[in-house]
Amino acid sequence: GAAAEQTTQGLGADPRALLEQLADAGGITVKGTEELRGVQTTRYSGQVDIHKALEAQGMPQEQIEMFDQQIKDAGKVTSTVDVYLDDDGLAHRTVSRTKVGSLMDITMTMDLLDFGEPVDITVPARGDVVRTETASTQFEVNQLTQSLFVGG
Repeated sequence: GAAAEQTTQGLGADPRALLEQLADAGGITVKGTEELRGVQTTRYSGQVDIHKALEAQGMPQEQIEMFDQQIKDAGKVTSTVDVYLDDDGLAHRTVSRTKVGSLMDITMTMDLLDFGEPVDITVPARGDVVRTETASTQFEVNQLTQSLFVGG
């Protein structure tokens, strides 16, 4: 449903939010070390409290209650976040996994690159920008994205 789809939009998209969710989770464990593109990192893992994450995103209580009903209908909800930090505390990779019973099972991996490098950004034309909050379903988001990149 729409509440479950909105949940996936917030879990995984912003590396700072993932770090905050991981810090709020408590019970963070070190899962080992791994080299990512020549940088030694430490992998930290923790469970995310879905309700806290939804509230932090500003989801109205009414939608959280709809999500609760979907959980009752679908089964157990689990959400984990793994963050790979270097010795300076920079996140080089985040992996978020969210499973809502039989409704969805999503893993999103985001690699963060080129820290400290100059960035050249061209602001897109107003007509080329779509805010995902305006799409009521993930299907609509996919349609909007396809129309932008494929030309409709």
